[in-house]
Amino acid sequence: MTADELVGAWRLERFVVERAGRPPVEPFGPDAQGLVVYAADGWMSAVLSAGARAPLGAAGLET
Repeated sequence: MTADELVGAWRLERFVVERAGRPPVEPFGPDAQGLVVYAADGWMSAVLSAGARAPLGAAGLET
């Protein structure tokens, strides 16, 4: 894959941490969500979160 083929937005399918001798771990849970954006000028941005987060403004969350 070339750098030009990476340019664009990519949605996270699964986030798993694997270490030798340990079981796999999903730090953001099984419904993790994420987006990575690669720009043609070399910049990138990534956002990861747990999938079961309450909407902003839900009870107990301050805005």
